[in-house]
Amino acid sequence: MSDPSAFSAALSATFARHEQDVPVAAALRPAIAAGVRKRRARRRWRMSGAVAFVLALAGSMPLALPDRVVPPIRTESLLAAGSPDVGNFLLLGTDRRPEAAGDTVRADAILLLHVDADTRTVYQLSIPRDVLVDVPGFGTQQVGTAFVFGGTS
Repeated sequence: MSDPSAFSAALSATFARHEQDVPVAAALRPAIAAGVRKRRARRRWRMSGAVAFVLALAGSMPLALPDRVVPPIRTESLLAAGSPDVGNFLLLGTDRRPEAAGDTVRADAILLLHVDADTRTVYQLSIPRDVLVDVPGFGTQQVGTAFVFGGTS
C-alpha cells in the first residue's frame, strides 16, 4: 500500500467495523463509576479495619504483659569518703569461654571512667578491644587479650 489515500481508506474501514462491534461507552459510564466507588469503599473499610486492629493490639499490650516491678536502683558514691575529689576507674566486661582450656578470660568491654566530684561530672572513654598494645613479655597484642596474660594486675 504505497498509496496514502488507499491506506487511509483501509484504516477508516477497519475503524468503522470496530465501531459496530463496540458498545457505546456513555451507557457504561454509570456502571463503571459504581464499581470504582465500591472498590474504594472496600479499600477504605480494609484500611480502617487494619488501623483499628493495630491500635487494639498496641492498646492491649500492657494488659498482656505481666506486671514487672523494677527493683530500686542502689546508688553509691564512686569516691570513698576522705578520698581525693578525682577518681579514675577501669571497668572491664569479661567473658569466659566454656570451650577454652584453663581460666582463659578475655576483656570484651573496656571502659575508663574519670570522676570529678568538684564539678559533679563523669567522663567515659570506651576502648575498642581490637586496639593493639605492647604487652611486656608477650609483644604486641590486642588490648582485649592482654587481660589473659596479666589479669587485673
